[in-house]
Amino acid sequence: MEFSTVFLDVQEKDVRPMDEYNGYLDRLKQDIPNYYAEKGESRMTCPVCNASLSNMHPPGEEFTKNLITYVKCGSCSSVVAKEKFVLSNIQAFFTESESRKYWMTEIWSKTSEARIEKIYQPFVSWAQGRLLDYDFAEALSVAEFLPNQPGLLEGWKRVRSKDNLSAFASCVTTGTNLGESVTIHSIETNEKVDILMSVDGLNRFEDPARALSWAIEHLNPGGLFFFTTTLSTGIETLELGADSYNVLPPDRLFLPSYEGLQALAARAGFEVVEFSTPGMLDAALLRHAEKEGRKLSPTIQYFLNNRSVENDVKEFQSTLQKLRLSAFGRVLLHKKDCKKT
Repeated sequence: MEFSTVFLDVQEKDVRPMDEYNGYLDRLKQDIPNYYAEKGESRMTCPVCNASLSNMHPPGEEFTKNLITYVKCGSCSSVVAKEKFVLSNIQAFFTESESRKYWMTEIWSKTSEARIEKIYQPFVSWAQGRLLDYDFAEALSVAEFLPNQPGLLEGWKRVRSKDNLSAFASCVTTGTNLGESVTIHSIETNEKVDILMSVDGLNRFEDPARALSWAIEHLNPGGLFFFTTTLSTGIETLELGADSYNVLPPDRLFLPSYEGLQALAARAGFEVVEFSTPGMLDAALLRHAEKEGRKLSPTIQYFLNNRSVENDVKEFQSTLQKLRLSAFGRVLLHKKDCKKT
């Protein structure tokens, strides 16, 4: 399994302007009781590794955030919502709630240019480069796991001519279309594609095993699944736990661990080709937590107090990437039976 380290010029203000983000959090607190109060059965096993959730480490480690209780699996260290929720309510939240409308009108409008330039275009360039390792025909069919991101569509149009894309589709799950100009169609039950891609869509699934099963069933032999996801084993999440900025219900109902996601992909029948954590915001988020008075470990506290010059921060992020300890995971899965060039 491969990994890579990259430098992306992404700053917190590019994707999370603080005033607007706080407004989004305030609306989330009002919306969640309306969409997530109705709960189903409690989970008995981890949806990532199938271990019993009574086997927690340390014993009894769970926390509640925005009325949603999370539990940390003692076997694979993934963090998952303890209760299951009604799918129609989840879909209604992402399509109708005031907080999601606010996110689109206030946050997306202010960050879309930076997100496309600094997140989606590099994602597409990475995927395009990886395609050279495989023997695909000129015409590719491409599908996106929701949420739909206009930057991905525009990126694919740039790197491959529109005529060579025989399909640009989205699977029907939970998500929000972020632009009226985006032309998509729903993938048909029996339709298969060459490429699946997703930016942060997997965290919204209550049942990640079902999501990956869907993915492998809808890929042609040798198909590739490119995606990013927030991990429970990033340094910021490990440090802050319930206070982590990455634990954001209900956008993230589960956060897989580095080890758990590999096992989950293998169980679904995928080969894990690449698993990198090219995050750039861990140090910034930890610094933000420090300013808010949140408790940090002595090692991180020392680093923030004494090694805060720009080069030190870059080295810190580079080390996290090399050890796969950033919260931002970038993964390439391969459905076997494709000849590698």
